[in-house]
Amino acid sequence: MNIGEKIKKIRTQQNKSTYELADIINKNGFKISQSAISKIENGRKKIDIETLKEIAKALDIEVDLLITNQKSNIGKTGFAMDIGKKIKKFRKKRKISIEELSDYAELSISYLYQIERGDKQPSFIALDRICSILSIPIIKILSENNDTNADINLSQISTSKLIEELNSREDFPIKIAIKNWK
Repeated sequence: MNIGEKIKKIRTQQNKSTYELADIINKNGFKISQSAISKIENGRKKIDIETLKEIAKALDIEVDLLITNQKSNIGKTGFAMDIGKKIKKFRKKRKISIEELSDYAELSISYLYQIERGDKQPSFIALDRICSILSIPIIKILSENNDTNADINLSQISTSKLIEELNSREDFPIKIAIKNWK
């Protein structure tokens, strides 16, 4: 999906017309026409970085969402909605209240509710704080896989294979010795 297609997808999910988007941008002091937005969305006009920043600002999203080559998570429910649902699911799974998450992450409760409802997309810094407190890698929130309950069934993995895997990981600081109990 190119930048123009992403802009159009997010704009339509927010129920904004190209006229409304142009109006929001123009009220912010940046001049752009409805036809310019339409041309950008349809790939008939190149977008410069300043225009990209203004469109992202008007859509209340991070510029990164529009420029990353990674397949985005924009689906029927929207990118922000998917992130919010996953954050809420992990927060509840960890038995952390929204008030506790707010205190630990130094983010307002209102902002966290907006994220969890999908009304706002968290900034990368906010997402990093949230994931750190929930003890999950950011990729778990941003990944295409929507199954946040996909736990590993350790009973199906041999102990030696599990130890080998843990020893090979950089994020597991303890090295475990394998003993032969014969």
